Amino acid sequence: MGRVKAPSLRNVALTDRDEADLVAFREGLTDRSVTTGPRFADPLARGSGHG
Repeated sequence: MGRVKAPSLRNVALTDRDEADLVAFREGLTDRSVTTGPRFADPLARGSGHG
């Protein structure tokens, strides 16, 4: 069982399964295609393919 400390929380006890589930949930919130895809690049940058 892991212990997680955060300023806004007092010691929260997580089982290994809880921790794995939390990590999977957080990773599911991040769409890598949006953060790395040229389609969503800076529209004002030269050569971005926009305009």
